[in-house]
Formats: sequence, structure tokens, C-alpha cells
Amino acid sequence: MAGKSTDFTIKDALVFPRDGNTPAFRGDVAVCSGEIIEIGRDLSVPGESVSAKGRLLLPGLIQSHVHLCQTAFRGQAEDLSLLPWLKTRIWPLEAAHTMETVHQSALLGIRELLFSGVTTICTMETVHHSEAVFEACRETGIRAIIGKALMDNGDDVPDGLLQPIDQAMQELEILHSRYHGCENDRIRVAVAPRFALSCSDELLRQAVEFAQRHELLLHTHAAENLAEIAILKKIAGCGNIEYLDHRGCLGPLTLLAHVVWPQDGELELIKLRGAAIVHCPTANLKLGSGIAPLQAFIELGIRVGLGSDGAACNNSLDIWQEMKLAALSANVRTGVGSVSANEALSLATISGAKAVHWDDQIGSIEVGKKADLILVNTDKPHWQGGGDLPTRIVYSGRAADVEWVMVDGKVLLDEGRIVD
Repeated sequence: MAGKSTDFTIKDALVFPRDGNTPAFRGDVAVCSGEIIEIGRDLSVPGESVSAKGRLLLPGLIQSHVHLCQTAFRGQAEDLSLLPWLKTRIWPLEAAHTMETVHQSALLGIRELLFSGVTTICTMETVHHSEAVFEACRETGIRAIIGKALMDNGDDVPDGLLQPIDQAMQELEILHSRYHGCENDRIRVAVAPRFALSCSDELLRQAVEFAQRHELLLHTHAAENLAEIAILKKIAGCGNIEYLDHRGCLGPLTLLAHVVWPQDGELELIKLRGAAIVHCPTANLKLGSGIAPLQAFIELGIRVGLGSDGAACNNSLDIWQEMKLAALSANVRTGVGSVSANEALSLATISGAKAVHWDDQIGSIEVGKKADLILVNTDKPHWQGGGDLPTRIVYSGRAADVEWVMVDGKVLLDEGRIVD
């Protein structure tokens, strides 16, 4: 399904590098062997030329928290808050998955993501059949950090999702040896204890040890819902973030999804430990969890990415929707303009790359970085009018405006169609 790698010069685009220094300019970007080799005007580089006149060139967008295995559950778990949503719908559905249904669910999700210009995902899968997701990501060409969910504990968890620790760690070891760094380091492995209520202390300890030994992301959910926090306070007398910290789970390689309800001092604790947060505004609203304090994340200097979460609690994997809603919901929580359009765009580009520890290679258009690039058609009525470029992207842009997608130097979407 993934296109062939070749050498390209993308000509006459409106290039928006997102490197923090370079403003947008009309020019060219040259790609060779999967990397950006030159940026400028009127470049003359061997290889094919792609005319991008009237198009905006952006770094590929980054979804820092998603569940590909849940794409098949779209519309199957409506009008529920987090814990009933998990217990009555999502966990039974995940327990019923087979290798083939996980693979098809992942393929469907990846196609949706590519159509919206997402080139990198950090995905947490279910307990079993994770290899089906790795294979789907290999086949389609998307860049991915993939974690199999770790669960050995919890009320109302189906037997099919409770896995003995030794078996879980053995499977994780196999996935790591088989997939981590494969496809020119396009595929990486994460360690993914699902959330505090589904993991024993011993499972968390071994998960942390495995992640540290192999220098992998530790990807988990945290402080998403008030009912979840109330249970933890009853069990341990502290909030969710503090609970994870006491078990050694917070560190520079930790990625915390949601963090809607941090308790006093917990954001400072995240900053102190160097952990990152993924903001999931639509999912937080769909499940009635609340509006996360995004402005506080940014002001504290915490690394923050952006995610749609799964289609089962969002119904869409549209990162453009998440950028817009991230800024709009901050207007309600912390005041109009408290999170700018430029900051919202960064969540899906360079800030998102920093959150998943891949900013040395992706997240901006710079010489030496991976050729993960997208072209966006701005020659449509809804793009016309005033405003700076980040404002137009975040508030006017749509997933349907993405026409061309390249990952690792391979064209995966051309003229709005998947390249076979």
C-alpha cells in the first residue's frame, strides 16, 4: 500500500517550517533518501518535481494518543462517562477482538489518519493481537509508536483482558525484539500500562523497569475522570499523578494522556519529573470528563502533544478538529486567547514531536530531518480572508484540504487518494 521512496523537489509551495524561527515563505524543499536535504528558492536538485503552487507545505501532523483497535467501535459506546464506557462497552468489545479484526480496525484508522495529514501516531492498543497493529503500520507506511495495553487488575474487567504479568512481559519482549526500530526506524515500541485502576503495583514496577531498560516511552492514561480519581484517593489517599509517581512511573520518557483533573501540585510534579502530556479535547468532552488546563501545561513548560483518542470516544480521528477545539475550549476554561492558534498548531507539529521524543527527526521542516510532509489546498473559499497563517490553519483548515502526504520520503497520499 505504501508508495515507493524516491527523490523529490517540492516546488513553489508556501512553506511553513514550524521550527520556531523561520516564517512561512514561498519556495522549495528537496528530499533525498527519505530526508530533507535542502530548503530554499528555485532549487535545482535531481529527481522528480512536485508542483505545489497554491498549496501550503507543512510538516506531517502528529497524533500523540490514539487507539487503532477502537476504530471498529465507532458509534458503539455513546452517551457514557469513562468508567461505564469502559466496563459496559469498550472492554467487552476489545475482549472479543481477533487478530483479523484488530488488523482491519487498524487499517481503517490509518487510512483516516493519512487522509487528514497525520504522519506520526502514538497508539495504545488492547491486551492481545498487538502484532496486527504493527503489521498494519508496516504495510501502510505511517510512522508509529505502538504499545500493547498492560492490564492485570480491576473491577468488571473481562477475563480476556486480564493477563498474567509474566505472559504480558514475555509478549512485550517479543514485540520489542521483532519491531522496535524496524522500517528505517519508522516503527517504535512503547510500554503501555492502561491506567492505574487496571494495573497492580507489580505490573507497574515491571513496566517501568522494561521501559527504562530499553529506553522506551511509557504511555498511560492519567487523571482523566473525577470518578477514577475518587477511587484512587480511597485506595491510596492521593491523586492519580501522585499515585503513579509513588510507583516510579513519572520520568522524562513518560507520556500521560488526558490529565483533565490534576490535583494540587501535580502539574509541578509532572514538570519536575520531565514527563509529557497529551491533550485530547474532543474525547474529554464526549465522555463528559471536563476541559483540561492546557494553558497551565504550556505556561509550566511541560511538553504537550495532541490526540483524538480512539474513534469509540470521539467518532473521528481528525487532528484538525482537535487543534481548533484545543484553542476554543481553552477560551472557556482560562479566558479568550489564553491558548493561541500558533500554540494549538504546535501541539500537532513540533510540540507533539517533543512529547513523543522524536523532535530530532520530525515535527518541523528542517534540513536533516525526516521527509514527513503534507500539502494542503488553501485555494478554497473557507481559507479566504484575513488573519495570520496559524489562525487560518487552526480555525479555517479542514482535514479534507490535505491533498498529498509523504512519510519517510514515500508518497502515501496523492491528489487526495491513497497510493497503492
